[in-house]
Formats: sequence, structure tokens, C-alpha cells
Amino acid sequence: MERKLFVKDEFINFALENKILPVRIDYSSPTDELDKLAQSYNIRGLPTVVLTKPDGELIHTMTGFYSKEYSMRELKSALKD
Repeated sequence: MERKLFVKDEFINFALENKILPVRIDYSSPTDELDKLAQSYNIRGLPTVVLTKPDGELIHTMTGFYSKEYSMRELKSALKD
């Protein structure tokens, strides 16, 4: 996802316009803290994109790898709700 979505101009502009701060969490070496975080957002697979409000309230979860076009549609739709 990093190479196929997060570095693309469309995503970067979308993130800037919507004040989205992308954060990548490496789950290759799980810790208790990461397990708690995954559990709090009900993450069941990787990769997972989680949109939250600044206070951590869940807005949308997207699990799996999808095309840039599909991912952008999902993200834009999630912010409309």
C-alpha cells in the first residue's frame, strides 16, 4: 500500500485537504501494546487502514489490499458519512 497508494499525488492531496495524518504501524513483531491497539479497532487482518477522528473515535476500517481507485473511493465515501 505504501508504494501503490500512500505516495500517489491523489492520496497525498486528499490527505492534506482533509487533514489526514497517515501513520504506519509495523506489526511484524507484535507487542502487548500493539495487540491492544489492534483489538481496540477490531483489526483482523493486514494490511488494515483505519480512519479515526483526532480523539481516536473510529470512522472507517478497510482491511486488505485494493487498487488505488477503489481505496480512494472508500476513503472519500467514509469521510462523507
